[in-house]
Amino acid sequence: WDKKATDGCNWNAVPDTWRYAWSNLRLALRHARPEHRAMLPDDVVQQISTVHGFMEKLTDNGGMWLGNWHSAAAAAREILAALTPWLQSYQPGTPMRVPRANIGVRFPSVSGRSLQVSTDGDIAAAATLANG
Repeated sequence: WDKKATDGCNWNAVPDTWRYAWSNLRLALRHARPEHRAMLPDDVVQQISTVHGFMEKLTDNGGMWLGNWHSAAAAAREILAALTPWLQSYQPGTPMRVPRANIGVRFPSVSGRSLQVSTDGDIAAAATLANG
């Protein structure tokens, strides 16, 4: 377990937090200088992909994470601990290319459907978030 409920773990935040960290880790791997990336054994890279795939199967459902994350949490923490020296000496490769076009950002809505919010400054569409 990452934290027991009595320690104040917010299980609704666990999926987003771990996926955010893991997605950034995978981006770091993908965009590292090739010589730096080659320092990582293939089995470590495969373990990262396996854990990330497991996270995707759990979706955004806090109950799924509460019931299943314990089976991967220790391995995920061990992988991150093992990668700490590699990350601390990180050597970026070529910069990541981000499209200049409006790609939008998807937010879930109360109805369960997503709405798309512009990222290029277009204010024709607006969405009020829960915090106002």
